[in-house]
Amino acid sequence: MLAILKITKIEKSAELKLTPPDKELERITLFISEYSPFHSGPETIEELLNHGPSFIPVKFSDGIIRILNRDKILYVKEIDPVNKQTEQELKFHFVGGSTLTAAIFEPLPERYGRTLDFLNSGKTFLPVSQNSYRLYINKKNIIKVEEL
Repeated sequence: MLAILKITKIEKSAELKLTPPDKELERITLFISEYSPFHSGPETIEELLNHGPSFIPVKFSDGIIRILNRDKILYVKEIDPVNKQTEQELKFHFVGGSTLTAAIFEPLPERYGRTLDFLNSGKTFLPVSQNSYRLYINKKNIIKVEEL
């Protein structure tokens, strides 16, 4: 009976920084669904963070699975490189005093192309790029943003 209730997940490696940001990035494994509710193929990390449950299981490099509150994630970094999409760089200032400089990942629609529009989008985890890697910043932990 228990085998019937098991949901198959795909393990996806990433790096994580929690709040308060007292540690370096930690190598983790996220568990994503085989099927996305938004497109064909597997769920993405962005979909898990923006549309998944409030608490998510995460396997840390020590092999222990911990259940994390999404609101306490500062950001998640994918480990597969991507092509930088935009030149608009921003400096994010977080609760706890840390900062991060990154570019808006996707081009914004012409009509809503301001930084303010990007920050006020419906997404909780904002997609940005830094040094050819995609990150998802939890806007609940941002104090202020500077355009560079």
